[in-house]
Amino acid sequence: MFRVSARTLLHLGGELISSDGIAFYELIKNSVDAASSKVFIDVVMRLPFDTIHEVAAKLRKAGGAKSVPEKTLEQAKSALAKSLAHDIADLEDWKAQIAEADEVDAVFDLMAEANSITFRDTGCGMTLKDLDTVYLTVGTPHRLEERRQAREAGRKKVILGEKGIGRLAVMRLGNRLAVETTTIEDTHWNHLTIDWSIFARNPSQLLEEIDIEPVRGPRKRSPGHGTIITITDLTSTWSADKLRAIARTDLSRFTDPFAERTLFPIHLKFNKSPIPIEPMSDLIRENAHAVVEARLNIEKGDDGEQTAVLSGQVDYLVHGATGTPLKGRRLEFRLVEDEIISLLRKTKDPDLDFGTVLNLGPFSMKCYWFNRRILKSLDVDDELLDIKKLVRQWSGGLMVYRDGYRVAPYGGPDDDWLDLDRGALAAQGYKVNRAQLIGKVDITADDNPRLRDQTNREGFRDCPEKRALVSLLKHVLEVQFRGYLKEVDEELRDRERVSFNVLAEQLAEVEEKINTSLSALGDLDREHPELRARALVKRLRSAYQTVVGVVGEMQETVETTEDEKARLLHLAALGLSIEKLAHELNRAARHALLALQQIGREGGGPDLKRTASLQLESLQKRLRNLDPLLSSTRQKKEEFNATEEVRAILAGYEARFARHEIRAIVKERSDGPVVVRLVRAMLIQVLENLIENSVYWLTVGDKRRKVSAAQRQITIVVDGRRNVLEVSDNGPGIAPENRERVFRPFYTLKTAGEGKGLGLYIAREIAEYHGGSLILSDKVSSTTNRLHKFVLDFASGRVER
Repeated sequence: MFRVSARTLLHLGGELISSDGIAFYELIKNSVDAASSKVFIDVVMRLPFDTIHEVAAKLRKAGGAKSVPEKTLEQAKSALAKSLAHDIADLEDWKAQIAEADEVDAVFDLMAEANSITFRDTGCGMTLKDLDTVYLTVGTPHRLEERRQAREAGRKKVILGEKGIGRLAVMRLGNRLAVETTTIEDTHWNHLTIDWSIFARNPSQLLEEIDIEPVRGPRKRSPGHGTIITITDLTSTWSADKLRAIARTDLSRFTDPFAERTLFPIHLKFNKSPIPIEPMSDLIRENAHAVVEARLNIEKGDDGEQTAVLSGQVDYLVHGATGTPLKGRRLEFRLVEDEIISLLRKTKDPDLDFGTVLNLGPFSMKCYWFNRRILKSLDVDDELLDIKKLVRQWSGGLMVYRDGYRVAPYGGPDDDWLDLDRGALAAQGYKVNRAQLIGKVDITADDNPRLRDQTNREGFRDCPEKRALVSLLKHVLEVQFRGYLKEVDEELRDRERVSFNVLAEQLAEVEEKINTSLSALGDLDREHPELRARALVKRLRSAYQTVVGVVGEMQETVETTEDEKARLLHLAALGLSIEKLAHELNRAARHALLALQQIGREGGGPDLKRTASLQLESLQKRLRNLDPLLSSTRQKKEEFNATEEVRAILAGYEARFARHEIRAIVKERSDGPVVVRLVRAMLIQVLENLIENSVYWLTVGDKRRKVSAAQRQITIVVDGRRNVLEVSDNGPGIAPENRERVFRPFYTLKTAGEGKGLGLYIAREIAEYHGGSLILSDKVSSTTNRLHKFVLDFASGRVER
């Protein structure tokens, strides 16, 4: 059997609790678990810490408890009396106690008891037996059992401490502990005192050998219940400023600061003077530049199985660059199962799958974003208020609240649990960093049982569910939120740009006005030569011609740039095609080689030969499709049958379709052959991007759903009547709110390495450059409520026969 030494308890108490603020948290949690409605905390510093150390050192040097000269003892008592704080309520009483102390031990006891921290609540209290069997049992499952019983009875009971070790937090604060407690049924108080220094002085003793027994205290003067915990012989000095700092950074965040009322009032005093715990100001919510909300809901799918949906919205309220109010700027997003699976794959964490998200359970988040460069002081009731100071006080990222109570240290000044600052540093404009965010994540003990606190109270234990939570939150803030800010900023910049056609028209109007003015100056010069207007006219005409020349040069540069852009678009599309083909080439060559090796060893069967042949034939067809992209005539229009070209492109995917059990269907709606005069490379580049997307989203959820071939389908319709080509699939589809976002550069929900967010952007640009258009149809599927069909308009290239 294991045997525990007494000093092990000191190690636990000293190392589990990392700060005074966390120690306060743990002791306040005890009051919450005891069903108290509030807690009172009194910090009393009667003697300066330095004075206590100085007097203690002199007494020990003079002989300690054995033989201290009377003069030395009196000098020590005098030093203590002079150092007593003047703002304590019992100043005279303590002066008297110091004067009456006639032994060294009595002086040491006074110094130990002079400073104290007291926690008082009106909770259920503890019986004498509870003190012995529960409070003195480290790691007791008492609270855990309470929660289980409440759950079985259908009652909601908030339990913040279930490990039974939070009481060791007192060791962080002081060396002596006194507990006074009583229940409603008790007629007396129950007392327990512990001197933790005993454990240090007896390092070789076993824990059970140190005798600590609770005792029955005095009779209660009035009915009631509750607990008073007094900690003395403090391990550090305290001041009003130190307590204010803890109140500001820790205690103000103990319960959800976004709630309308305080969930658990904390009354704090230093030497009997109240220390305010300020709530979050409404000005935070009222002056945010953007608000982000998201939630993960666990729902039942169409097949009756559980599924998860990550949804939310971003409200962009004030433009971050100019401070201009924005109206109606809202992004709504909704990620369904396959998109969440793809998102998790980006992490390359083998432990994360969709089951992890279901185990994680539902949660919600909300945060306010501030661009600190445009924050201004506010005039509130004729007083200037520094909103930047408020943001500094509360910012730090996302705090976490379980059942309304904080899980430390998330969202604290030194905690970047979502790695937001590094992400912001890599992003344009250092957007969405912790200094800009004030927010929270809400979870519950019942809905998120796998998110359990570490023993040292430094956040959650590492587990797949915690990592899934981090991944989902980072997606919301970095992809949805930061991406939307960038999209709006770019759109507003685009609005301000003046095209050269518009500029040319404006220049013509200006030229006409200038010529009229110059003619008037010419008349003036003839009538009044002494004014010398002719020289002015000459200079003005010269300046104007210079402006016209510069604009002309700029227009030529823009036209050249447009041509260069077209070349770059082609190269980018070609690069994407080659990247995908290289992946297929590597995979196909490997499998074909394996098949050939087996044929060599086993004599070969028809299946192996067919496999090798199919792999190589598919590659040959894909390579044939690259020819128009590589040839010198790639930008020239030619006549061809659109339906036959579509079939040729699909032929290059035969092996891949077979491998993933995907059916590709081509339909033609026309009164005759659909002949077009287009750049063949354009059709290939656009169609290949759309097919690649369909294949990815049809297969991303394979491992979870085992979708059959009959259910995976890509349909391409060549509609000669409307002069459009439609590409659709029966995958997860695209959320209606993302109808335009999918065409923006670098927007993607694909796994890292599978997509760069450029395919659809390039496909649309190429289509438009060649006189066509590419859109995502706004027709919503009745089964998924999402969009599934891309439409390529080729009317400008249709050849009528």
